[in-house]
Amino acid sequence: MRIMHRKTLLFLSLSGVILLCLSALVLIDVRCILIQTDDGEVVHVTSVRNGDSLVISHINSIYDAPVEEHLEVDENQFTLTRVVTDSQGVLEYYGIADTTPRGKWSVIRIFSTEGRNFAFTIKGIPVDTLKERRHSHFNVHMQDRPLYLFLFWKVKAARGQPLKPPDTLQSVRRNNP
Repeated sequence: MRIMHRKTLLFLSLSGVILLCLSALVLIDVRCILIQTDDGEVVHVTSVRNGDSLVISHINSIYDAPVEEHLEVDENQFTLTRVVTDSQGVLEYYGIADTTPRGKWSVIRIFSTEGRNFAFTIKGIPVDTLKERRHSHFNVHMQDRPLYLFLFWKVKAARGQPLKPPDTLQSVRRNNP
């Protein structure tokens, strides 16, 4: 009888732990930066927190000068914190020659060019998938996604598989026209 009682307690305890873990996968949200192509394919996903940095580097096409645009994660927006360039013309073109840059965006649209030294980093880590897709437009935005979906995307990315689960593509398009 005692052995039966212990086995029952062990079974109930393990069941509770498993149920708790499964609930966490569904109920816990992860704030993610999603980078998508125009057709909705997710080409990069990473988790972020407030204060995390993004840097867009390129050669300005008008002044032919290197530019680094530094942004920070601020709630569900990207905040421009500084622009680094040696070109006064670029600063004037951006309208920030005499002021500290400030701007907030919920979506950033970028174009990965081949001849303009385009680079994009998140938290100091280069996003190499954009270099592999030159001459393409991308939408960069933040979303809170369930932990299971974030992990699903990370596993698929590690395997080199496309990150386009059919059940989430529609919700991404509905939320971000």
